[in-house]
Amino acid sequence: MKRVKKIMKRVALVIVLLLAFLVSFALKALNTLGLDSAVGFAMQPKSRETLITMDQVDKEVISVSYITKEGKVEQRPIKYYRPKDATGNIPLVYVPHYALDEGSVEWQTYLSNGWAVASPDEFTSAYNEVLVSDDLVFNNAALYTLRNKEGIDKERIALVGGSAGGYMTLMLDGLQLGNVAAIANSPVSNVYFNFEKHFLAANEINKNWKLFDLPIPYVAMSVPRFTKNNDYIESLDDFDKWTELSPLGLAKMFSSPIVITHYTSDMLVPVDTTSKTYTYDKHDGTLPDDFSTRLPDNYPGILSHSLEEELPAGSVSTVKYNFSDLPSEFDLPYRTDSQFSINIIDDGKVSAKNSHNQTDTEEVKTILYGYYLTSMFEKGLGQTEVLSTEKALLLLERYQGKSPQLSAHENVDNTVYGSLVIYQEEIIDELKTYVSTKSLEQLKQEMTEAISQAPQEEQANLQQTWTTIQSQI
Repeated sequence: MKRVKKIMKRVALVIVLLLAFLVSFALKALNTLGLDSAVGFAMQPKSRETLITMDQVDKEVISVSYITKEGKVEQRPIKYYRPKDATGNIPLVYVPHYALDEGSVEWQTYLSNGWAVASPDEFTSAYNEVLVSDDLVFNNAALYTLRNKEGIDKERIALVGGSAGGYMTLMLDGLQLGNVAAIANSPVSNVYFNFEKHFLAANEINKNWKLFDLPIPYVAMSVPRFTKNNDYIESLDDFDKWTELSPLGLAKMFSSPIVITHYTSDMLVPVDTTSKTYTYDKHDGTLPDDFSTRLPDNYPGILSHSLEEELPAGSVSTVKYNFSDLPSEFDLPYRTDSQFSINIIDDGKVSAKNSHNQTDTEEVKTILYGYYLTSMFEKGLGQTEVLSTEKALLLLERYQGKSPQLSAHENVDNTVYGSLVIYQEEIIDELKTYVSTKSLEQLKQEMTEAISQAPQEEQANLQQTWTTIQSQI
């Protein structure tokens, strides 16, 4: 009997090991297919026509140094493309977080329009684990490096990203001045809901997986990486920190026009986080009856709000488009009389097997490639940039080294991005550009008004910071 029990234990152990191997193999196979890459998650559809070839482009790999949250200096490369026949200072499109695919519609369109384009050089899914910390610092450092690169028109820099890249696009727009426009597709705008609540709840369903049939496969690929960001929040009840590290918390600091596209069937980033206006009440039946992708209304502070609800009143245009009525190639419009355009694509209810949208939506141009950006580049910063009270105060706090998103390091290396010295140089440089497109008098008025709106006990310190900054502009 003992021998039989011993054999059965060994058999059980072999079965467990075999199942673990099969799961690992399946996930690696999905990785190989690009489902944990820019193509799978960043919404970069392949181009069906060749508008520009590599022999018409100069490519440069640039090493970007930055200081990690542990205070270490690290380097990561970015890739920078420029049309060979381009002369002088030209517009730049920066695609943050994910590496831009050279075969994508985006890459083809930007370069064929005569613009420079840049993105991280080599993406690994490990970067998703530090999205709200080191990756945030790195992408700010990359933008800072590019903004100061010879041959770039500092008044015509745009940001474009999808999914986690959409998160980074919105964070960069909130933290920085000097962006003429931004496009965010299915952006993660509420990390508390997305990573701490939605992903973990969905993964509980995945624990009851069947062989070769994960109930929610795209979530299974996301959870091990993205939920690592939750470890960066020392206390899960620190709701202020969750808010500060979410684009939702920076919504009133966005300074450029932004177009946001989101699909109603999105399983990875539920559409409620962008807008609750056109969300289906229930999923399509492929998930348990009691499972919901709706954003609950009982989270603390603004964490129950959609991005639409937090954007400045009167500045948003939200329009729904039925996917079944769209042509195969469709440039989503934007409102010229609204700073923020939200385009909701109704492609049905949320389905367990979906990623950001249904598989047959790949042909729709959800990024306003040349149409929108051309218009914004023609206007330039002088006509697009807005300095809100909240953004002005954020810039003063960043100069003081008090940013909750970008920790200011001292006594590490004052020549590297992440140091207080470089942050202060960055703020001065951005405000100089702002003055060159507006006027010093306008900036003075806006800063004075912003300081008067700050808590009384903080006004004297903020005024002293502003006086210091003025002497350098």
